[in-house]
Amino acid sequence: MEGPDALVGIELPAFTASLEAWKQYVDSLGKPMNDIFLDAHLAGASYIKGMKVYGTAAAKTASETGSTHATTASLHKVFGDDFHGGDVANITEIVSGPVTIGGIAFNVIDTGDTYDLAIPALNAVYTHMLGKFCHSILVSPSAIDAMLATLRGYQAAGYATIVASHSGPEGQDAVAEKIACLEKAKALTGTCETADAFIAAMKEAFPAYAGENYLQMSAGFLFPAQP
Repeated sequence: MEGPDALVGIELPAFTASLEAWKQYVDSLGKPMNDIFLDAHLAGASYIKGMKVYGTAAAKTASETGSTHATTASLHKVFGDDFHGGDVANITEIVSGPVTIGGIAFNVIDTGDTYDLAIPALNAVYTHMLGKFCHSILVSPSAIDAMLATLRGYQAAGYATIVASHSGPEGQDAVAEKIACLEKAKALTGTCETADAFIAAMKEAFPAYAGENYLQMSAGFLFPAQP
């Protein structure tokens, strides 16, 4: 976010090449950036050395010992230094609810291990993942319910723009599409008996969707292999 006198970062790109491009872009704006919100992407600590790093208490725990930590370590194992996962930032400033940073008003919305970030001046909200025509990572039926509640909250709030780390800016049409997808996925968790059956049914229902790797991951979570 660009304020009148300063910049406030929202999340980091994870891969080294993207971090380099991001840093060049930030430098090109010619304004100081001393603050950044981090949530799911904490790789690249050396690129934000000296900055205050904001997040919720739950996000801090998840990044240090929980789900975000495990995901970061796993990706670093797969991609090595291209991912930059060995250079992990720590959340230093615990925030929740309305907060003004760098002259910009935000509303930090706790959603568990992660958080959303409403930006009232833009009638916008930042979230980790949306993707109108892309599968999401679904770890449990209760997580699906939580995502549905969050998305219905977006509808009630009437946000004009949803900004996500894994897609470009989207609107309420993307929210409605994602709700339909999640409702179908939840129904299929009750009717499918295997991961393969779930994958096949989701592909039939949403044949043009990207993110098959996310679908595979979801199937693994929702239908764990029997011992």
